[in-house]
Amino acid sequence: MNATIEQLQSLKLFGMLDAWVEQQSLPSYHDLSFDERLALLVEREHLRGAHLRQQRRLKAAQLPLSSACLEAIDYARPRGLSKAQVLQLAQGHWLAQYLQPVRATAGSERRHSKLYSPLSLLVKVDPTTVNTQKLVQCFLTQLL
Repeated sequence: MNATIEQLQSLKLFGMLDAWVEQQSLPSYHDLSFDERLALLVEREHLRGAHLRQQRRLKAAQLPLSSACLEAIDYARPRGLSKAQVLQLAQGHWLAQYLQPVRATAGSERRHSKLYSPLSLLVKVDPTTVNTQKLVQCFLTQLL
């Protein structure tokens, strides 16, 4: 048991280690098959990695207000904001429209053409890497 813990730690599989310790301590997991328990271990490690990547990207983005949210918008300030309009924008339907790819060419040469979205042309990013959560967060920081 200690060897398994040490091996998971040396492989830096901390999410899997936490899930494994949890499975050992709770009897409800003992009824699951090996495949089901392994799937839960792998899922926990995957979620941990995704969470760490998201936290690293948010930190690297250096957003001015990392806790920006719709509830923090002050509608009393004279900016012409309509609460209904902001809530409609927050649903993200506008984002889906602007992420539809269009063909843009580099100069007159067709062989260098790529697919871009109108939004990505404005913010100079590849549409496949657009982080919608970051875009909404930036939108919110402008409103606060």
